[in-house]
Amino acid sequence: MLGSRPSSASIVLLRACRPALVVDPILYVPATRAERSLLVRWRLGWLPGKPEDCPCGRDRRSRRHFLECDLIPSFLWSDLPRCPPGSYPIDFALSSLPLGRSARCPPWWSSLLLMLWHIQRLCRPDSFYAIDSSPGASWYSCCSRNSD
Repeated sequence: MLGSRPSSASIVLLRACRPALVVDPILYVPATRAERSLLVRWRLGWLPGKPEDCPCGRDRRSRRHFLECDLIPSFLWSDLPRCPPGSYPIDFALSSLPLGRSARCPPWWSSLLLMLWHIQRLCRPDSFYAIDSSPGASWYSCCSRNSD
């Protein structure tokens, strides 16, 4: 068993995270603790968690279901960068984050964070998650200070 090769499915999953071996930008982009927690939990596959019934009542919670779930505002999906066929929009957006620490904030950053907040709320409906009045503000404010 130790000498066996990983399955092709696990290789694809690992390659989907980042095409190159670099520190993932979700670890250093300006973000609050709650925002970074959402990003890391998504990247590690901890969201959506167990495939239980979604509060919308149409299907079980899964990455596939969230693409069509009525409880996630559809405008958030259209705000994300256009992804190639076969890619998941959130994963593609995370992989599209700039690698430089001083890079400008992408225009879809707050939509991505708000979408992850909605997904977290759907995955743990019995818990309370305060919504930030301006998701992504720490990166936006960092960019505006650097441009002055």
